[in-house]
Amino acid sequence: MLKPFEFEYRLNARDVDFSSYCRVDRIFSLNQEVSGEHSEQLGMGVEIMSSKGLGWVLTRSNLTMNKYPKINDIIRFRTWPGKMRHGVFPRFVEIYLGNEIIGTSSNLYVQIDLNSRTVAEPFCSEELKNGINIKPLPFPDNIKNIESEIEYFSERSKYSDFDINLHVNNTSYIRWAFDLFSADFHKVNIAKNVLIHYNSEIRSNENIKLELQNKDSMSIIKGYTDKPCFTIQIDWMQK
Repeated sequence: MLKPFEFEYRLNARDVDFSSYCRVDRIFSLNQEVSGEHSEQLGMGVEIMSSKGLGWVLTRSNLTMNKYPKINDIIRFRTWPGKMRHGVFPRFVEIYLGNEIIGTSSNLYVQIDLNSRTVAEPFCSEELKNGINIKPLPFPDNIKNIESEIEYFSERSKYSDFDINLHVNNTSYIRWAFDLFSADFHKVNIAKNVLIHYNSEIRSNENIKLELQNKDSMSIIKGYTDKPCFTIQIDWMQK
């Protein structure tokens, strides 16, 4: 019988910003690590998947934070898979500080053929296809369109950005987006909600064009190479 997986983690200096709050890219990274560990336990980890020429790819992700943990806080992650539909595997995460849920994350994964880099026929047990019968969190929504001036920036994919599938890891997109804002901005603002859509992978040594739009308490960041690669919507709140 499938059960949710739980993991505790004490935040240290590499996880936090200058205000001692946990950075959003680290929360995404920890979510990914916890989900990966659960997949290992379910027999769907990296080695087994790669032996079949398959890999997990995140297509959409949403993170909502009601409160941010700080350095030395012990946070607990609780994650479980939802029911697979049309080859899409939902995975949900709750983040606890003590007994309080301070954040939630919903994520949509697909399996890709590592040779053709295309979506593959799903490989998993019937039990995993059905997921765990816990009320699911809301799925990642569509990203809003806003009318505002566009600011332009650039990045280049580097060695430290790549994951085991040799494409830019989702946490790098988050880091690029948050680095577009000044330290003064981050002193008074913190993300309430982060929604990201992954459109196409970014490979080694590619130039990425970034577009930033801001309106009220919302920011939209788009990343392109010769095609759209990702879009991020950040809803801010004051610290």
